[in-house]
Amino acid sequence: MFGQWATKVSHFFPDASGFGSFTVTFIQGKNNKKVSFISAYIAVSKGAYIGIDSLYAQQTTLHELTRIKQGISPDPKFCPRKDAILRLDSLIQSLQQQQHAIVLMLDANQTSQECYINNTIRPFSIEWLRLCRGMDDPFVQLTGKRPNSTTQTPGRDIDYIYTFGINIGSISTLSINIPAISDHLGIICDIDLATHFSSQYSQILDSVPRMLSSGNKKSVD
Repeated sequence: MFGQWATKVSHFFPDASGFGSFTVTFIQGKNNKKVSFISAYIAVSKGAYIGIDSLYAQQTTLHELTRIKQGISPDPKFCPRKDAILRLDSLIQSLQQQQHAIVLMLDANQTSQECYINNTIRPFSIEWLRLCRGMDDPFVQLTGKRPNSTTQTPGRDIDYIYTFGINIGSISTLSINIPAISDHLGIICDIDLATHFSSQYSQILDSVPRMLSSGNKKSVD
């Protein structure tokens, strides 16, 4: 959060499990309402960076060490992806019960096509999470379809913004950011500020620089 939005942050917390799957920021809105921004990454056990130091492997090891420390045998069927999605589901449900508006932003490492199996929703997929929590997909809502890709690879649509109780005016992917090393495209969307905050806003401006001076030579040096 930057500028005037930094002053509206009322609370921030990371993934309580210690797995590092998401962070949550509460923004104070009008009439004591809050907007929760959730930034999430769902680990994957495939791809170019799979290995013993991948996040998927680290989360599996952390699960094993935590269970051993608790005197419990590790679950051989433990899946970091399923675990992260279930914890997100529980978190979002709790925020909905508190009447929060929600913006979920995530690198899911899963295409919309991969969310289906035999024309039915794959359990614990990203689409399963969206439907369970009654969230909207602004791309589908505003453009009628998902983007072809959210990365530099055609057909690799793996990044999502889901919303709950939020009015989105527009949404789009951005062009490739060169020379950034990421292969992901940026996603930008416009939120109806008047609905969630107040009816009038000043323009976003940079503060005018001011000179700092001192007559104390030792201090200056």
